[in-house]
Amino acid sequence: MPLPLVRSLQSRGKHRAPAPCPPPPETISRTNAPAPGWESLKTWHVAAFIALTCTCLYGWTLGFPMVFDDDVYLRNNPLFTDARLLSWFTDPLALVKQGEEWALNPDLATNLILRPVAYASFRLNYEFGGFEPAGYRLANVVIHFGNALLIFALVCQLLRQSLSAASTRFIAFTAAVLFVVHPMAIESVTYIAQRFTSLATLFYLLALWLYLESSEATASGHRRWWVAGSVTATLLGMMTKECCVTAPIMAILLDVVVRRTPWRLAVRRGVPLLLCLPLVPGLVLLTTWAQHHGDWSLRDAIYLANSKEEPISHWHYVLSQCSVIASYLRRLLVPAGLNLDPAWPLSTSLLEWPVMRSLVVFTLLFGCSVWGWIRFKGDARMACIAACVIWFFATISISSGLVPLPDLMAEHRAYLPSIGIFIALGCWIDWARERWASELGGRRTATLIVVGVAVIFAALTCQRNQVWSTTVKLWEDTVAKSPGSFRPLANLAYQYYLAGKYSKAVEAYHRLLELKPDFELGHIYLATTLNQMKSHRQAVKVCEEFLARKPSANGTIMIQGTLAAAYVSLGRIDEGIRVLKGSAETMPDQPGPHMALSSIFEATGAKDLAAAHVRKALALNPKPHEALVLKDRLSRVTTSARQ
Repeated sequence: MPLPLVRSLQSRGKHRAPAPCPPPPETISRTNAPAPGWESLKTWHVAAFIALTCTCLYGWTLGFPMVFDDDVYLRNNPLFTDARLLSWFTDPLALVKQGEEWALNPDLATNLILRPVAYASFRLNYEFGGFEPAGYRLANVVIHFGNALLIFALVCQLLRQSLSAASTRFIAFTAAVLFVVHPMAIESVTYIAQRFTSLATLFYLLALWLYLESSEATASGHRRWWVAGSVTATLLGMMTKECCVTAPIMAILLDVVVRRTPWRLAVRRGVPLLLCLPLVPGLVLLTTWAQHHGDWSLRDAIYLANSKEEPISHWHYVLSQCSVIASYLRRLLVPAGLNLDPAWPLSTSLLEWPVMRSLVVFTLLFGCSVWGWIRFKGDARMACIAACVIWFFATISISSGLVPLPDLMAEHRAYLPSIGIFIALGCWIDWARERWASELGGRRTATLIVVGVAVIFAALTCQRNQVWSTTVKLWEDTVAKSPGSFRPLANLAYQYYLAGKYSKAVEAYHRLLELKPDFELGHIYLATTLNQMKSHRQAVKVCEEFLARKPSANGTIMIQGTLAAAYVSLGRIDEGIRVLKGSAETMPDQPGPHMALSSIFEATGAKDLAAAHVRKALALNPKPHEALVLKDRLSRVTTSARQ
């Protein structure tokens, strides 16, 4: 029967079909409800999953030893352990002067001035657990968890007005999970000292999320609280690491590009954050002023962190960073060849192939992201991809262009920039599954892709963390990947020595001295290792040959002390004393020769002479840890002399 006739019969009440009986409630919920998907994902589900993932990936690393800069900036840094640390944050000139009195690397004082919030967090760990690594690493893991959760919250906040709940949560979850499982994050989690990076990232993400929340607050009073929180997080981040200086610009950029806020309104909203911008330049100038005792220049500020022994030209540094940044991108997508201390060639010309190739990659990346933004103007995912590409380059530019650093490449520098890449990947995968696949197939395929990549990254993270389980394994891995690099080999040789593997240490020191024959510490530690092996004649030979080739080394106590120790072990005590007395005459303001002489006299039973040299050493203002050793020795010697 034609449809109009059916309608006419029904309107007159003829041949009316009985009304269907409604199904029972349980039938509705089982048959007609939408299938559960990404739109049903709750924040607490994500938090629980990320917490479990962090625990599995990093929980077993808590007891790993401190390595490399952990010793330099924390355990062996007397400025950090000194009770005056908190007061020095407000008196940078006194901090620098104290570092100079103790003959410390100027970089130790520089870090304390530029990054007081990070050091305050380290100090909390120190107050509660000394230098036990578990507490420090637990804090790092919690920070990493917080960063991943903030990525999820930030992406949801950024895209929820423009995309469906399913797409928003899929992108947010993808970005958060890829970030939390990626092996390049190890340098900011397992590596204790690089809390600088992870904690700064926490404040950075928190500042952006609070800023976006403030723009949606309905009451002006509530909005002011959100803005105040965003400003506070920005300031804390800037006092944790300098990369946070880009946070105000990035907040406005995301607001304009992704959320389509008129730029005038976005800038007006972002004024409180923009007012924070002078803080990092101010801290840099303050540090320069303190290091130069009340004087400073812009050039000094730019080269503040540059190597003092072998400074790198700013232009050459920028050229080299082209290939470095391209390598960061490659490692984020294919995390192979990760290395704690990679040897990277210095580029000196724009026409070098690595530089040109990298610039082509950057141009294509920028061009494709901008083309997608323009071509699919109504799609927030394409706008987000363009903004996130800018995120990557803006955040990496602070360490890879603005200020020359002595190390051309370090994986932890990609920790914050990587977030932009992971969000962009999440957006692209969601866009592709919606455009090129059926609804059910696309959902499953995209989910399987994310799960598969995450599992691979997690496996690589576990494998890479194994390398960090001992300092010897870490430096063996580094030397294997940078065989011609000087510093990894020096660190490996020293770790062999500390582990009691003296034969391997001697072999490594010989390789090291082939690379750098005039390296004084290499000869000192080689001779020290030979002394430990009872090869005292070889130790004497190493020291005497070095002093004959480099007579200026007679003015340093370490080589003299090592030679004297070898003489004494051979029973040539008078020659050992002669060497150290010569050092005391050559270096009258140094406590080292008197410390060594006191050890020899104490060992030979000349307690009065030992006590006399201890007092002379104490009078020459030794370093704090040396003073403690000397005071203990003086107490022991004087007590023994009375008996």
